[in-house]
Amino acid sequence: MKVSHIRSQILVLPEADPLANSPENPDAARPIVILRIGTDDGIEGIAVTFYGGAMTRSLKAAIDDLGALAIGEDPLRLEAIIAKLRAAAGGSGPEGVFTLALAAIDIALWDIRGKALNQPIWKLLGGARDRVPTYASGSLRRSLSLDEVVTAAGRLKEKGFREAKMQLALPGPTSPTKEVERAQAVRGALGPDIKLMCDINQRWRPDEAIDIGRRVEDAGVGFFWLEDVTAHDDYAGLARVNAALATPIAGGELVYGIVQPAGGQPRHPGNPQPSGRGGAERIDRRIHGLDAAIVRGHSRLRQWRVGIVRSAGSRPHL
Repeated sequence: MKVSHIRSQILVLPEADPLANSPENPDAARPIVILRIGTDDGIEGIAVTFYGGAMTRSLKAAIDDLGALAIGEDPLRLEAIIAKLRAAAGGSGPEGVFTLALAAIDIALWDIRGKALNQPIWKLLGGARDRVPTYASGSLRRSLSLDEVVTAAGRLKEKGFREAKMQLALPGPTSPTKEVERAQAVRGALGPDIKLMCDINQRWRPDEAIDIGRRVEDAGVGFFWLEDVTAHDDYAGLARVNAALATPIAGGELVYGIVQPAGGQPRHPGNPQPSGRGGAERIDRRIHGLDAAIVRGHSRLRQWRVGIVRSAGSRPHL
């Protein structure tokens, strides 16, 4: 079996909220790049990646240029193909548009492997479990009004979600009091039994994260974790927040690879995304070498691994 062709296209999707029907902006859209890698045996691997905004066409071009180098190769020799593409890219990695393009190719090749072997990818990556917990993400956004976010939280509860994630670091004039009130309101709408996570998207300073984090703890909100509380590469700041709060701290969504911050313990991205961080194979391989997660007190490596599989192939082969 050989790779016979690649086809990519840009698809512009509405930024809808299918979980709670509470989009921030009903007119907003998100461009993504879809990749299809075909083989002479008729098997087709599918992948999705995205950059957003004005860089989408550049991402598509990078996928086309790299993907052309895979034509004629055995798609089951994934490591050999990835090595060839890395070498051809020269010094353009390891981050940014190169990695986003490479990730799509990697994921599509995994999809081909699963279809060729008639096996779901979660089994090919080890099959530690056959079910994984999921959480509702993307509904409880910071730009919604307080009434809107409370309504959205109630809808998630009605649909049976047992875990959900909200956002703080509110836009416009805000204060620690407003931040805490919003967290309390969402917790009240969800009830005490649903795990509630919170994403800051790197918008707080370390001192701010410690101050508001402690207030949220004192208010009894009970976040399962706080995510990306400050700049992703401020390892000293993250360590300060981590030491000051009882709430587990997740981070690293924009970190490529494994980092060694002050303190000696390796930290891996707490929210790895195959479409943006080098694909399923690289994340899976790196996770195998770690003993601890950045989510303090919660060893979530197995959950990450299976969660990665969820995104790594086409629907019939999950």
